[in-house]
Amino acid sequence: MQTRTYLRFKADYPIPQPGQSGGEAVAAALVAGLRAKGFNPSEPEDQEFAHFLRCPSGRHEYEIMTAFDFVDGQTWEISCPRKLGFLSRFFGQSEEVELTALVNAIHAVISSDPRVKELCWYPSYRNQTNGSPNPMGNA
Repeated sequence: MQTRTYLRFKADYPIPQPGQSGGEAVAAALVAGLRAKGFNPSEPEDQEFAHFLRCPSGRHEYEIMTAFDFVDGQTWEISCPRKLGFLSRFFGQSEEVELTALVNAIHAVISSDPRVKELCWYPSYRNQTNGSPNPMGNA
């Protein structure tokens, strides 16, 4: 089963004001949690609408986005997109071990946060169908 890379959840984090980027508190908690799990994420960078950080996992470095969904006004987002495209995978390259390890660590950090509730993982930011409470897609 393919690892899901996009998480939406509700949480009791301070809601950012209009014009502020969302995701700072989530990014800070995620960085601390990933470091506690042995990963070495960068410090989050504020980029207008979200916070971005980089995190190596195995031989790949992933860009992770944290944001508040200002459209619905109540949901937080974390996205950790794949590094390898279709053509790379077609020619036999794989990132499943690295990506799965990082996404499972993200899940463990966020799901253990007492402020977080109603987690739902999706295949990707662009594919928000068949949500699941965990990144591996099973209950």
